[in-house]
Amino acid sequence: MNIVKIGDLDNLKEETPTYVFNQLQERVKDIMELPDEVLSVLQNESKVILDIGPGEGVSSIALASICPKAKVIGIEMDRKHLVAAWPLCKRHLKLELFWGALYGTDSVKRVDRDISVPRLHESELPKISTLFTWTGMSRTDIYELMEE
Repeated sequence: MNIVKIGDLDNLKEETPTYVFNQLQERVKDIMELPDEVLSVLQNESKVILDIGPGEGVSSIALASICPKAKVIGIEMDRKHLVAAWPLCKRHLKLELFWGALYGTDSVKRVDRDISVPRLHESELPKISTLFTWTGMSRTDIYELMEE
């Protein structure tokens, strides 16, 4: 794989920033408020959930908490955000966070523009049963850039 596993990144945090705990509590609450049909997909038969854009790992960690039987793979393009997830990420055995992006999914221009974001082709992923992204639900700047 071309993407980089979180444990292989430099400058990982020793402690989780307080704001991440607050965001995590809010994200768990938000996910639990999704329609029952969505929750049943996440909680019942999900073997592998791919979370695109977990930021500081918040949505991936929330999914790992809510769906303990599933393997959760989070892929984040912004390395600076992802390193804050390390202390909480280690608590979930079925959670893997990576820095990188799927081919064809360009990031917001402000993210890591000074370095090359590693890419992953879809064929390199394990069999994914569920695709999840909080990014698509919460970030209007992504849609604004699509119009440029």
